[in-house]
Amino acid sequence: MDKMLNSLTVLYGGDVRIKTLVELKQKKKKKT
Repeated sequence: MDKMLNSLTVLYGGDVRIKTLVELKQKKKKKT
């Protein structure tokens, strides 16, 4: 269970990072 939870957290964490990066890029584009 712990291993599964850890991998899920890592995957979810990476997903959130990618989403925030994309959102930041979109915001920068909108500003320009």
